[in-house]
Amino acid sequence: MKPTIFTVKELLINKLNNPDYRYTFDKDSGTLQVKNDRVKNAVTIQLAELVKLIERDGESALDKQVYYITSSFAAAQNTKRVEDHMDDLYPVIRSSSFPLETKEGEPFIVTDHTAETRIYYVLDLGNTYRLLTQKDTSVLAVEKIKSQALINLNTKTIPLKEDNVAGNRFYFVRTNDGYDASRLLNEKFMEKMEKNAKGQIVVAVPHQDVLLLVDVVNEAGYDVIGHLTLDFYASGPVPITTLAFEYSKGHLTPVFILAKNKQKGL
Repeated sequence: MKPTIFTVKELLINKLNNPDYRYTFDKDSGTLQVKNDRVKNAVTIQLAELVKLIERDGESALDKQVYYITSSFAAAQNTKRVEDHMDDLYPVIRSSSFPLETKEGEPFIVTDHTAETRIYYVLDLGNTYRLLTQKDTSVLAVEKIKSQALINLNTKTIPLKEDNVAGNRFYFVRTNDGYDASRLLNEKFMEKMEKNAKGQIVVAVPHQDVLLLVDVVNEAGYDVIGHLTLDFYASGPVPITTLAFEYSKGHLTPVFILAKNKQKGL
């Protein structure tokens, strides 16, 4: 039977199976809000998007959603102090539409990135992480948190899987450690990729668990990364952007690939 937002809602509630959770279903918007009474925190799920993922990936899509919800609540309950865990600070990339503050009105620590993306900062908790807010600056200065997060990120390895399509070299970073997209912020890595490129380096961060790079030498390279970005965007638990970017000397310029290729008849 084809899943609907109603059947998926029931499947998700049954999977979560937690007496501390309260559920609010909005039929008009197709959303399910899950609230944890213990932490006074809530997560809102777009059920139509979850239906699409289940149609494509089966029950594993539901399992991923359950993990995302429970991890979010675990992060809210954590009381680790930032100043005691400097080696666990990292930057993460989010969509520019991502909230700038918590539901309680506490501003997150952020840095402008592109018109489509913004950088947030987190405290790694092992299987999840907590987004840092201005409350975390009571002991440490904002710039210290930001600089330490980048230092920690740059110590992470960047294993690359490679493929070749019509002469264009594609690279995939997928370690699933929560910081794959963040590796775009490793300046030395990006400088090396640009230096070794035969053509134009184009990057994409469709969701937090993947970084796509391609050494574009012809129009087919733009076409393929455009479609790859859309596919990955639809499959990630934390989508970022469907746009790809040309990288040049530290600068990112959005490429409206699909519109361009449609005009050229690709």
